[in-house]
Amino acid sequence: MKAVLSGAAVLLLLGACGTTGMSEEDTTDRSGGSEQPDTKNTNSESAAAEEGVLSEEATFSHVYEFDLDLELTDDEEWEYKYERDDSAEIERGDGKDLKGSQAEEEIEALLGAAVITADRPFSEIKSEVLGELGLQEVDVKEFELEIKYDGGEKLEVDHKPKRAEENKSVHEFDLDIEFTNKEQWEYEYERDDNEAEIERDGSESSVTGTEAHEEIEAILGSIDISTDRSIEEMRAEVLEAVNAEEEEVKKIDVDIDFQDGEKIKFKQDLS
Repeated sequence: MKAVLSGAAVLLLLGACGTTGMSEEDTTDRSGGSEQPDTKNTNSESAAAEEGVLSEEATFSHVYEFDLDLELTDDEEWEYKYERDDSAEIERGDGKDLKGSQAEEEIEALLGAAVITADRPFSEIKSEVLGELGLQEVDVKEFELEIKYDGGEKLEVDHKPKRAEENKSVHEFDLDIEFTNKEQWEYEYERDDNEAEIERDGSESSVTGTEAHEEIEAILGSIDISTDRSIEEMRAEVLEAVNAEEEEVKKIDVDIDFQDGEKIKFKQDLS
C-alpha cells in the first residue's frame, strides 16, 4: 500500500527515527502530484504463493490457470480459458470469440479486477467477476470457476441460484476429503430417498442406513454452507464437524443441493 504523508508528518517520523536529509520532493503529499515509491515486499509475496495463501495484491501475478464457465438465463454459454504463457480463449454466445493475445489481455484484465482468494466471501468474488463482464446475478443460471496458483493451490466453485421460494433444507450432500497420508473419507446423503453412506479409510466397514443418516444430519446441523461465506470459513467448519485435523487435509470437496434449487459446490486442493 502506498503511504502518502504530509510534510509535517514526515518531519515527525524523521525525528522519531533519527533520519535527516530528506528533500522537499520526498515530502510532497498527494495534492501536490507526487507520491512516495511503492515498497511492496516481493519476497513476502513469493512466500505467500508457495504456502497457497495469497494476499489481494499478490493474487493476479500468481494465477497460473483460470477457467470460467457461465450458463446464462437466455441459454447462452460463455467460456473463458487461460493458461499463463501458453494459451487463452474466450467463447461467447454473441459471436465475439477471442483467441491468443486478445483473449489473454481480456482475461488478465478480469483477473486484475476480481480478487479470487479462499479467504473472501464467494458472493463478493462472483459479483466482481460478473460485474467486470457486464453481467448481473439475474443474468446467470450457473457459475463455474476454477483457478490454480503458482504455489499449487487450486480452487473450484460452482453455484446455481435458487429457483423457487427460499428453502434451505438440504436435498443432497456429498463430502470428499483426501488426507496427506492418502486416506479418504466420503459422505453421501439424499434426504428424499432417505439414503446415506459414510466410508472412511482405516475403518473396518462403511456406515449406512439410519446410523449414517443421523451422523450426516448432525454434521449438516453444525455447518453453514452459504455464498455469503468464504471457502476458508466453510472448510474449517466442515472439518471441525467431522473431527478432521485441518493440517492433515490435502483436498476437500463439498457439494450441497438445497430444496429451493440452489446448489453450492466448492473444492480446494491445498497441495
